[in-house]
Amino acid sequence: AYLDFLGEKSRFDLAAKYWGENVRTTAGLSWTDVKPYLQRLLDAQQYEEANRVWQDLLQASLIPDGRGQDKRNLVFNGDFAQPLLDAGFDWQTRQETYAELSFGDSSAHSGSRCLRVDFTVPHNDEHEPIYQLVAVQPNHHYQLSAYVRSEAITSDAVPRLRVQLPGCQGCSELTTDPTVGTTQWHELKLAFSAGAETHLLRLSLWRPRGRDFPTDVSGCFWLSAVSIKQVDAATTEQAD
Repeated sequence: AYLDFLGEKSRFDLAAKYWGENVRTTAGLSWTDVKPYLQRLLDAQQYEEANRVWQDLLQASLIPDGRGQDKRNLVFNGDFAQPLLDAGFDWQTRQETYAELSFGDSSAHSGSRCLRVDFTVPHNDEHEPIYQLVAVQPNHHYQLSAYVRSEAITSDAVPRLRVQLPGCQGCSELTTDPTVGTTQWHELKLAFSAGAETHLLRLSLWRPRGRDFPTDVSGCFWLSAVSIKQVDAATTEQAD
């Protein structure tokens, strides 16, 4: 309650000190207790402190470890193996008309589960049904990788992964190649660089509004094995 009070007053300096002094010794602390404070940090763009709190929660086993076997992967719960926390640095969902999410699909490219998105009724709306905030380091280079497949995806504007870099002046919006029609599992890759002031990125599944015929989207889309890893500059330059 004290942390939430300090966050409400934007006294994040005092809150960070209090958190550091008490997180290891507070008996009975739970994820539910910390969630409002963590969200205040993210809303106030206190990204470095929010990531520190998140790492402390992982170390204290107050949230399940969704980092997977490859510790280089910065995407939390990238294989959708665990129920979503729907907050913090885990996947977060948005309720949208005509786009239904399922996390129990067992036809994953790798692992036991994957995300399935059903566009249930042909329509022409922008969609961003799921996203994740990912902590990164300024002036570092990264590569996004994911496996996707599709069934009867129509429209000139179809689903893709989007990377947004808050705080990066002059950075354009980055997206993977779109997935059209019916396809088998295939890998999508996207190399990019974080700017000098970029401590966090926003990764999402995104379908833009259609501009040319056919504009309506329908069909099914699957997403599996999502990862973001730090790479050397040469990888980013080759992608450019």
